[in-house]
Amino acid sequence: LLGYLKEEKKDFIVLVGSLTNSNKIIKKLKAEKDILIVPQEYFIEYLDYLKVAFLTFFNKPKLKNKILFRDIDLTELVNRCLDKDYENGEVYNNFLYYYYMKGLLKKVEVRNFIYVFENRAWERISILAIKKYSPLTKITGYVHSSVRQSYLGYFQSNIEKDIVPSPDKILTVGGVAVSMLSRLGNFSDKIELKEGCALRCEYFFKNNAKRIKGCNVVVAFSIDIGCAIRLCKFLNDAFPVTYKHRIVLRPHPFTPLEGLIKTHGLELNNNFEISKYAMLEQDLKDVNVLIYTDSTAGMEALMLGIPVI
Repeated sequence: LLGYLKEEKKDFIVLVGSLTNSNKIIKKLKAEKDILIVPQEYFIEYLDYLKVAFLTFFNKPKLKNKILFRDIDLTELVNRCLDKDYENGEVYNNFLYYYYMKGLLKKVEVRNFIYVFENRAWERISILAIKKYSPLTKITGYVHSSVRQSYLGYFQSNIEKDIVPSPDKILTVGGVAVSMLSRLGNFSDKIELKEGCALRCEYFFKNNAKRIKGCNVVVAFSIDIGCAIRLCKFLNDAFPVTYKHRIVLRPHPFTPLEGLIKTHGLELNNNFEISKYAMLEQDLKDVNVLIYTDSTAGMEALMLGIPVI
């Protein structure tokens, strides 16, 4: 997408936030010369952090009525989930996005806003700010991955569909995703659901590399922390230090293995490597089998003729 925008000589800014290791990411951004990449924190003022703290800690919702689902009382469960989101900073971080967008729109005229669509709270808060401070901006959400019913964020209730802040258009990676979102997503009729393409998978049609002989393994992790921990323990048993071929671990960006090892006291066999590549394409060049959990990496490997587990 960025290459296309450059070819068409469009003016654009890449607005980024760091999931982990902010200092390392900032250094990488400084080294980039060809594309204007700006950290979202650039657009927020110091006073905004205090405003968000006030919103977070003095406006916590209180559930006055019971929440019932099929005659089962879920009030305590919902209260615990709310407490967890407040305690781990999730609510505070989500509120910050309102002020990131407000600051951006004060300094930049934004005609089109394109973002990765997962229907999370920070997305809705961002859209709320955009529609208030720049109502003419066209907002497009891009579903960058597969759509599955186990990810509840994609699916709204009838009550929500005309209330929650939503993009003007949602592009998916294929027709199956459009069909599923149309049938089960409960999106407003005002939102255009349109079949798009998998931008990061163009290399499928250019890759003529021959598969190498051997038993090199790439392991693609999902975002699920519990699943990542269980997978690490399984790998230690399945591939002891006597295993002679490469074992490359490719963690999800949101759950880096270094953090899991430190936080949960995990130990990994010393014959494991952690991927140094940003794109999966690089890891799949010299691999014989892919092990994955809840990741589109499995589909990419199959498209290249690599067996998956």
